[in-house]
Amino acid sequence: MFSWPLLTYLVGALDMSQSKVRELGVHWNDAFRRIFSLNTLESVKLIQYFCCALHVKHYYDIQH
Repeated sequence: MFSWPLLTYLVGALDMSQSKVRELGVHWNDAFRRIFSLNTLESVKLIQYFCCALHVKHYYDIQH
């Protein structure tokens, strides 16, 4: 979680395709699943909401 501010800052410098943004989002969700011991079928949206963490696509859209 400490590297996330750096990653969100750098995402604005990258010109990524939508498929790459989705792929990065999958990894972001998987990180939450691993931290909170969830399986792949469980949603992490509510956890991300309470952690004040937006989906990667939102960060990418804000910077572009």
